[in-house]
Amino acid sequence: LSELIYLNLSVNHLSGGIPSELGQLTSLRILDLHENNITGSIPHQLEKLNLLNELSLYSNNLTGSIPVSIGNFRNLFILDLSWNKLSGSIPEELGKLTSLRSLWLDENILTGSIPACIGNLGNLTLLALCENKLSGSICNEIGMLSSLAFLYLHKNNLSGSIPTSIVNLGNLSDLFLNDNKLSGPIPQEIGKLGSLLKLLLFSN
Repeated sequence: LSELIYLNLSVNHLSGGIPSELGQLTSLRILDLHENNITGSIPHQLEKLNLLNELSLYSNNLTGSIPVSIGNFRNLFILDLSWNKLSGSIPEELGKLTSLRSLWLDENILTGSIPACIGNLGNLTLLALCENKLSGSICNEIGMLSSLAFLYLHKNNLSGSIPTSIVNLGNLSDLFLNDNKLSGPIPQEIGKLGSLLKLLLFSN
């Protein structure tokens, strides 16, 4: 099916791994396998799908780390790997996906810090890194995401203070920082976020 541009096999009872042969469907724009029982790791052969606009693998049982080959998906608008069992750190190569509008990595077991490369994703409107095991401080580069409307960092092990660069997120509607280990004062700059509708800071 070399001309296939849209493959949706979501909400079935598919098991086993993601076939590496899917990497041969180089015309694909959308690959949607969400809500199945798929196991194993994300095959590096998918790196050949460099025309992809959407990759939805959420609500499966995927394990292993996010492959560094993820950086080849330069045309992605939506990347949803949430609700899996992915581990390891967020790869720096993610910063190459400058077309991304939505990035969902929540409900995994990701560790390490939020990489500064996140600041390269200037088109993001949604960033969900919540319910992992991320640690360290919230990087100042978060403030470079001026298009961001939804920022979900809750239920991690994040520490340190809330960066004052958050004032640059003038389009922010939801800011969820609850259930972390954040300390220090609440920055007065938060008062300048005129679009903010939901602010959660409890359990820090």
